[in-house]
Amino acid sequence: MLASSLCRGEGCPEICPSVWQPLCAGVGGVETRTFSNMCQMVAHNCNQEAALVKIKDGVCDKDIQT
Repeated sequence: MLASSLCRGEGCPEICPSVWQPLCAGVGGVETRTFSNMCQMVAHNCNQEAALVKIKDGVCDKDIQT
């Protein structure tokens, strides 16, 4: 939800730092995608109108992208 509220008023992030702080995100506790950092996940959610949330720090055990 944080990502949605940030994007609605100010637009989607266009530039994210090139920092490798991987996080695993998904929906309903199901790991679906690894992002290089939180900004990348926020930008993805905003641009794709998605609702992925951070599940854990680090890469997902298995990425499932559709």
